[in-house]
Amino acid sequence: MRSSADGRSATRSYHRPLEYHVGVLAEAGFVIDTLREVPAQPVARDSPFPAQRRAETEFPLFLGLRARRAAP
Repeated sequence: MRSSADGRSATRSYHRPLEYHVGVLAEAGFVIDTLREVPAQPVARDSPFPAQRRAETEFPLFLGLRARRAAP
């Protein structure tokens, strides 16, 4: 669980491999027909967090996909 900057709220996050999500969709009879890496808002170049700047260029934070029911 991660606290917000003001400490008044929290966000739960669950990190699962992409394989897990694809498997759940496939078991439910879906086929993924579109997949996109959605860029995050860029961090300022003068940010004091060099690891975050580097990570933003190497790893997409969001993944958009469309799944449709497989034809019978």
